[in-house]
Amino acid sequence: MRLVPATYLLLSISLTALSQPQTSSRIDGIGRFKIGKTTTAIIDSLVAERGGKVKEIEEQPMLEAATRSIYKLVPSTKTNYTLNSSLCPDTEVYLLGQVEVAGIKIRQVYLIFYQNVLAEFRSKTSAELSEALRLKFGKPTVDIRTKDEVCRYVRLGTEVVNKEVTEITSWSDAGARAKDVRMKHYDQKCNPIYSSYFSLSQEELLSAAIDCKKAWQDKVNYQKERQTRDKLKEF
Repeated sequence: MRLVPATYLLLSISLTALSQPQTSSRIDGIGRFKIGKTTTAIIDSLVAERGGKVKEIEEQPMLEAATRSIYKLVPSTKTNYTLNSSLCPDTEVYLLGQVEVAGIKIRQVYLIFYQNVLAEFRSKTSAELSEALRLKFGKPTVDIRTKDEVCRYVRLGTEVVNKEVTEITSWSDAGARAKDVRMKHYDQKCNPIYSSYFSLSQEELLSAAIDCKKAWQDKVNYQKERQTRDKLKEF
């Protein structure tokens, strides 16, 4: 009789709980986070479960939240950094250090709400999460994109052509889209950088949120340019 390691059994149980191995599930959410249905009221529930309170914080590059933290992200007033936050008054963005669904820990979760409804669930990805997605949603579409990037070694006076790769594993259903994205690119010193993320969105809602974000960003940029021109009138 062959013994199965306990860790493998736990992983199998977690994946089975999150997925339906025989048939694919409708792409409507991850656990209790339902795209197009869950409202901002879930934040109050999360706060009650974790204790503490929501901390409003200006967004900044490489921001990460501690495991039980909940941040409400607002644009930086100094740098105007808005990679994930938004100036749109109809949009709210929260960053959770970690959520657990069916025993699977999902880290650095962004919840993007538009008009009080969840438009996108975005997080770091992992091998465990990727496998669960395949089991739950069925066979995906895989799109691999490559791009040649010329890397110049200044000190050596040589050039090398590196290949940047983006692999997008995605599922689509009734206006919802889930995607597991993995990327390899290079920094200015020609060192490889690997990054990845998972996103589940209601495309119509997310598109409206993006349009609103752009419109308000354009307004702010125009006001700043106008103020600069006014200051230069006597120049």
